[in-house]
Amino acid sequence: MVDQSVLEQIFETEDYKLTDGRGPGIVALYERFIAAGQTPLILDCGANIGVSADYFAQTFPAARIVAVEPDPGNIALARRNCTAPSVDFIEAGIASLDGRATLADPGFGAWGLRTEREEEGPVALISIESILARYPDATPLLAKIDIEGFEAELFSRNTGWVARFPLIIIELHDWLMPGRATSANFLKTVASLNRDFTYRGENVFSFANEAREWLP
Repeated sequence: MVDQSVLEQIFETEDYKLTDGRGPGIVALYERFIAAGQTPLILDCGANIGVSADYFAQTFPAARIVAVEPDPGNIALARRNCTAPSVDFIEAGIASLDGRATLADPGFGAWGLRTEREEEGPVALISIESILARYPDATPLLAKIDIEGFEAELFSRNTGWVARFPLIIIELHDWLMPGRATSANFLKTVASLNRDFTYRGENVFSFANEAREWLP
């Protein structure tokens, strides 16, 4: 049910680790939210088989975690692998607008499924704005995004939510899909915002500098 390499990546090398650099400030902000009676909100976009959601549930036990995954087989495993009551699962692809899509396997198996918007497709799409509307009492803290190139569509429009998240962790996929500029819309979106960038493993960490008054 769980690929050993995935466990190693997330729990041993800790690709989403927040104990160095700007990370401790996000942990401090999480603690300040809790002290103020707020529920921190973490989005796991591209949750796959639930290992990352489980990691966030263990790291931030008082947060509400919303794990979004479009593949029925993957999300069934995710619900078995991650049983923390703080995690809600949504069977859908994450997108700039609600809608429908198809899933394609370019040969990488369950870890590399690609979403393609299709009006009559069998897969639901949900926007981050729609998710936030479902959790009006939660306070955005962190959005993790690993959606195999569909970030090009996600950041193509309706990106006002980006400024609401103190931290965005994203894996970009230009290396996987050369010549398609899949990271371009993300870069255009964040270029107009006051954010810092660091790297860990395959991921870009985008920290909101507007939140610095909250941070140590």
